[in-house]
Amino acid sequence: MDSTRLLALQSFASLIAWTLVASLVVAPWARDRPVHRALAIVMLPLAFRHLGMTMLSGQVVRPTLDADFARHVAIGDGVTVALSVIAIALLAGRRRFALGAAWLANVVGLADLLFNVANGARVGAADHVGAQWFVLAFGVPGMAVVHGTALWILIDRRADAGKLRA
Repeated sequence: MDSTRLLALQSFASLIAWTLVASLVVAPWARDRPVHRALAIVMLPLAFRHLGMTMLSGQVVRPTLDADFARHVAIGDGVTVALSVIAIALLAGRRRFALGAAWLANVVGLADLLFNVANGARVGAADHVGAQWFVLAFGVPGMAVVHGTALWILIDRRADAGKLRA
């Protein structure tokens, strides 16, 4: 099996597994929590998206990896980490702009992730990622599910938004 198909198969299997965790464990738990608390906890894994910055390391990826692709992944993941950490801190402190920050972090992060998946397929990244393979096959689907779960909470629990101001 070629590397692109294998990565796609592993990513799909991880997407299913992460979705099961989100639907069977995270969503039922989140329904019983205040929106700010649920979002702060659900978004915590986004603080680990800094792993995408390892795309810039010759110790992790092959030198044949498209440099523009690697740079975009690193920058986008760095921005997502910064926005997510700010949102998590605001949510934990029940601050005024917490929900807006959560929206921004998740929309930017998900858009970046989807762009990188499409761009990675375009440049044939699967043939050049080396040790980064694990992050692409396991971490990227997990981050997609985290963003999706956070957006579900933001959409589903808009009525609870007023609780942040109390």
